[in-house]
Amino acid sequence: MQLRTKPESAQLVWITDGDDAFPILLLDCLPDSTNDVLEIGDGHIFASKTSRSLFSKRQACNLRVWLKQKSTLKPEIVKKLNLSESKIGELVFCPASEAGDFYPASPAMLEATLFVSDELHVRLLDAFQAGRRASSLTMEIEKQGVLKYGWEPDGSHMAWNLESTTEPFSVDVGNIGITIELFG
Repeated sequence: MQLRTKPESAQLVWITDGDDAFPILLLDCLPDSTNDVLEIGDGHIFASKTSRSLFSKRQACNLRVWLKQKSTLKPEIVKKLNLSESKIGELVFCPASEAGDFYPASPAMLEATLFVSDELHVRLLDAFQAGRRASSLTMEIEKQGVLKYGWEPDGSHMAWNLESTTEPFSVDVGNIGITIELFG
């Protein structure tokens, strides 16, 4: 199943691990302007504003995508995350959280952590540093028995069945497609 999004902003974030520093590309994404809808359990939705009006009782979710180099991971982490040619990361539903002493409250959201090849990561970083923007991002998502298509013949409606919307829940991401505008 494909989840199509529109990146609204991009940030370059550096993570340090001892003496090593790794660049991570962080994309804040909104649903694209098509009629694609991802229902998340009974209470949340990832859809454009026009499509959300059909689901007025559901809370809208945004999407944050972390693009990291797979080569920066230690082999035991690759094994723990079960990464392979058919799984490059996970898309996680993160429930809303209340404010604590050291962090603010946050609404429910979707968060994807994707591990890509060095070559793709460098090409993306170069494009963004040159001022080019991503016009679309598509993720191939799957989890047996959890995701299903709606009745629409074009496959634009998906439902993500959750047992609980108070606990994080993930699906696998098998592939991504990013369209970058040639001129920024």
